[in-house]
Amino acid sequence: MKNTECVWPSGNDKPVCMLRYGYHDFARKTGISFESGIDDLDEYFGSFMIDSVIGPLKFLEYLNAPSSGIVVYVDSLIKTSDAVKSIKQKFNLLDSDIIWMRETED
Repeated sequence: MKNTECVWPSGNDKPVCMLRYGYHDFARKTGISFESGIDDLDEYFGSFMIDSVIGPLKFLEYLNAPSSGIVVYVDSLIKTSDAVKSIKQKFNLLDSDIIWMRETED
């Protein structure tokens, strides 16, 4: 799954948060299918979907990352706080399910 395969309205994505779930547990919780891949950073399991509120969503878990979890990406023009709020509602997530959230609203 490469950015060229994803359709970002602005042309770019940005990471907005990391979920405490691994791809297998998140797939079981949500029904989202993940596929394996590799990019210039590492091997990963990823998924992509279009949400009716936020638009494109990309989910990536890098296998050898220093922190375990799924990083969620949205279009770069979406306000981070709006994206995280919508992601939490859509997937019925608690604050404790978010390991980190992007600090800048750019």
